[in-house]
Amino acid sequence: MNGSQAQVGQTVDASNGGQLYITSDGAMGFYQSGDFDDLNDGETRQTTATYQITDGTVFSNTATVTITVAGTGLANTPPNAVATADFTSGIAPLTVNFIGSGSTDDGSIISYNWEFADVGGPSSVTNPVHTFNFPGTYNVVLTVMDDGSPALTDTATITITVSAANQAPTAIIAATPTSGTAPLTVNFDNQGSFDNDGNIVLTNWDFGDGSPGNTGGFPTAVSHTFNTPGTYNVVLTVTDNGSPALSDTATVTINISSIPVSDVNIMQTSLNIVQGNSGVLTATVIPANATNTNIIWSSNNTAVATVDSNGNVTGVGIGTATITAASEENPLITDTLNITVTPNTTFNRITGLYTAPSGSTVLVEITTEAFESITVNLKVHTQSDQTGTELLSLGYVALVPNGDSVLRSDFGQFIMPLNGQVYFYARQVGDGISDLTITNNIGPVQSSFFGPANPVQ
Repeated sequence: MNGSQAQVGQTVDASNGGQLYITSDGAMGFYQSGDFDDLNDGETRQTTATYQITDGTVFSNTATVTITVAGTGLANTPPNAVATADFTSGIAPLTVNFIGSGSTDDGSIISYNWEFADVGGPSSVTNPVHTFNFPGTYNVVLTVMDDGSPALTDTATITITVSAANQAPTAIIAATPTSGTAPLTVNFDNQGSFDNDGNIVLTNWDFGDGSPGNTGGFPTAVSHTFNTPGTYNVVLTVTDNGSPALSDTATVTINISSIPVSDVNIMQTSLNIVQGNSGVLTATVIPANATNTNIIWSSNNTAVATVDSNGNVTGVGIGTATITAASEENPLITDTLNITVTPNTTFNRITGLYTAPSGSTVLVEITTEAFESITVNLKVHTQSDQTGTELLSLGYVALVPNGDSVLRSDFGQFIMPLNGQVYFYARQVGDGISDLTITNNIGPVQSSFFGPANPVQ
């Protein structure tokens, strides 16, 4: 059969699939052997075999058998392409994981083809990973093919939208003026700032002098006063509405100079203070618009006088002290004033010591009621032993008739010396009562009785 010797029941391959065999009664049988399983309903295929039958003698006969096989199975159906992705939108560069394994078929899917619609090539991987480097809209197409005969395909499309990454805004700062003397008020604005792919939504100003910053919307104009000389870097920060939000900064330098002090003047020309009392000194700087007009006060002798930061002077002890007013900006620029602290008004009739501010005027009066002829003398000296300068001399002689009385008086004045101390000396001879009255315009009135038995000093 088909050029080969075959025995009864032996199978022989047909020309186009299947197998033939001869039975003992001379009949022919046919096996499909699975070679026609791919035939769909209505499809046919022919296969042939040539055989020769002999009776063992010289006689034989040859014939060709044609077998037509018709398909009776279901027709191949197309596969179902299913394409999904973990991201369908994002910012470039955007990496997307694609999934094609969800596609189905009534047989088997034998190939996957992904077209990404960008500069990258296709992929035959079932679940590929692809990166889109540039903004745009990409229609990604998946094509699947089954194992049917004929093979069939299906496509699925998924759209990927890639946006450009947020670009930072540009900060631009304007300032007027950028230099001057303290205190200097500077006007700032940020209206030149811009954002090419969105909007500026927040601004912040840092003035560089330790003061609280200024935060607001856009655009903004602000003013700030710099009170202290120096160099200040003012920083503007602008922030956009992107996701994530981005910022940019701009800096402008402000130079603040000072108006120097050239001189200091104490307004008073002299000051005399009674011990325990206070006085006020005032001082000014030149020029009046100097940046730093503060004054530092000091005393060279705090045992005599002290001075506070406001120029208040207090007399502590008797004597003189020098008060200095110095510029805080430049302590070498000064003015001075000598002050005198004099004792308070006091009188000791036993020692005769009288104290009062130097230069003050002292009025002295003696009055006597005489009951007989008497002599009254009063002297004022700078020394207790009457060897010093005599400042005042008063006195009189009163002649009194028998059994009568006479009233006599005398008065005078003197100027207290620099040390604020003088000594009174008063005597009375004869029967009578004498009264000494000392008056000073800045102190209490002092008075004392004296007579033959109780003189002054």
